[in-house]
Amino acid sequence: MTGDLIRTQILSVQQLPNADAALLSRLNVPEGHRSLGLITTNCDDASYAALDEATKKARVRVVYARSMYAGSGSASTKLAGEFIGILSAENPAEIKSGLEAAILYLENEAFFRTANDDGSIVYFAQCISRTGSYLSKEAGVPEGTAMARKLAPNEPVHVRKDAIITPAAQDALRERGICAVRDE
Repeated sequence: MTGDLIRTQILSVQQLPNADAALLSRLNVPEGHRSLGLITTNCDDASYAALDEATKKARVRVVYARSMYAGSGSASTKLAGEFIGILSAENPAEIKSGLEAAILYLENEAFFRTANDDGSIVYFAQCISRTGSYLSKEAGVPEGTAMARKLAPNEPVHVRKDAIITPAAQDALRERGICAVRDE
């Protein structure tokens, strides 16, 4: 049915309270961060937004976020999924808070929806009232910028005419499948 929610499946959540120094170095983890939190899901699009939400709710950094482009139905293993994200923090409590924030966001806020009755066309439209450190860095915009993320047949996302979207941010957003058009 049109408008039905398609929820992201959280496949695995793991915490490393005191990660090995070689792993921390390889991930370019900020100095002083010793704890890691890993999450895998069957949907990359919602998961990027969820990691950003974690940076707003806990003192964490996103140190790794990657899509596996085989698609959610073609994962290499049952728990590998389509997406892996890794958070870092100074201590396990912050990792726990960050992972909880990401999970709550995936469960309650970030969904694909069906666009037709048979569910063969889906879209993802997410309004982010203020970006956290992760999406701000990725999009090249100041932290706290309002952003819309949309994945659907080629229709632009409309933003307020006073929204800050630099040319570099437009390019970065376009590379990630986001087309932002100013309302006049």
